[in-house]
Amino acid sequence: MSKGLSREVEGSQNWWKNAKKLARAHYRVACQREDTLHKMTTHVAQTYALIGLENLNAKGMLANQGRFNACRPCLGVRTVRYRS
Repeated sequence: MSKGLSREVEGSQNWWKNAKKLARAHYRVACQREDTLHKMTTHVAQTYALIGLENLNAKGMLANQGRFNACRPCLGVRTVRYRS
């Protein structure tokens, strides 16, 4: 989709259509990632009585665009909610 957008003349009607289509695809992927994160942390908080988290290689986690660290705050909220 981004390749199709780059081939259009910027500002044209087809460019705007492709931009909208690309934005919708990015939004959908973002929502899927967020939903998976919430489902995973909820499952872990409900299943296990004790959850241990450790600080790992921060540089390696940052190379992964910080997705790993997104789990920590969600898990903290879930453990309080479900009293794990």
